[in-house]
Amino acid sequence: MSYQWYSPPPQAQSHERARRHRDWSRDHRSNRPPPYTNLPQESQGLLGNPQLEYGSVNTNGSADGQPAKRTSRRAVWVWTIVACIFGYLISYPIPSAYHESLRRGWARDENRHAVLVRQWTAEVREHNALRAKMQAEREAMDLERKRWDKEWDEHEKRKEDARKEEEKQKEDKRREDKERKEREEHEKEQKERRMREGLFWTGFGPSQCVKYGTREYSATLAGRVPLEYDPREECYEKTIEIHGRSVKPIRCDEQDTCGRPLARWNIDFDEAACTTWWGYFHDKGCYSTGKRHFEAPLENLQSEDHWRDICGTTPAAIRNVYYSSPTSCAEWGGRKWGMWDVDDGSCA
Repeated sequence: MSYQWYSPPPQAQSHERARRHRDWSRDHRSNRPPPYTNLPQESQGLLGNPQLEYGSVNTNGSADGQPAKRTSRRAVWVWTIVACIFGYLISYPIPSAYHESLRRGWARDENRHAVLVRQWTAEVREHNALRAKMQAEREAMDLERKRWDKEWDEHEKRKEDARKEEEKQKEDKRREDKERKEREEHEKEQKERRMREGLFWTGFGPSQCVKYGTREYSATLAGRVPLEYDPREECYEKTIEIHGRSVKPIRCDEQDTCGRPLARWNIDFDEAACTTWWGYFHDKGCYSTGKRHFEAPLENLQSEDHWRDICGTTPAAIRNVYYSSPTSCAEWGGRKWGMWDVDDGSCA
């Protein structure tokens, strides 16, 4: 069995050296011999147990060899506990009034809280009742709105049906009016056709020639014309066939002795008897600067014809130049003459 020598930590050794140095310095100044002490290494026994040698003094512990530091710690703990108990005993009566005031404040807070709880409970009850009332009113309002919506839909449906019925009636009325108008027009056309079939021309015949290649015809409209019709309009609408063509009158302004319209036509086709021409062209020389004067007699003119109108519309060709009418017409020597003033550059 081996034993190890106990060695204190280096810090404890340095503290011990410093303490011995202070003691030595004090003893040296006082001329006293140093105390007989052992180093910690020398006072340590086996297994770390300190052993005192003969003739040495234990300066680190009590008389029984226990360390003084442990005894001081026990005393500190004991005195601390005693101080706490004493402080508690003397401090107990002091905060009782404060604690009582706190308890009274807590009681007031609890009472106030209870009042608030009761008020809140009442308000919650009232709020729930109000919510239930509002919910009932909302449900009633929803039912009322649904009823209104249903009534509105029915009203709109009736309105739409009425509109469709009105449109149908209007359409029926328009169709009836159109049919009635067509029927009336058809009846009117039939009546006019029957009435016009009863109208006829009387005294139709040719008259004199009114211009070149055109003869006038005349006739009187006979038959019964109803009072609601204008005889002149019927005269203008009544046709007659001349030279194989159906033509309408150009004038219905005159009336015969019986008040019947007198119609007149100017026929400008297939009227060879009204076709006149010019005889020999006589060169009368220069009439003025740049103008030469020609004269020619009008041939194939009937005694009853309007010679001035026929002369003014009879064309001519002079020196291979076409002229639709003469410059002027004149009558002398029992004959009708046409006169032309044509351009001639040789007339200076």
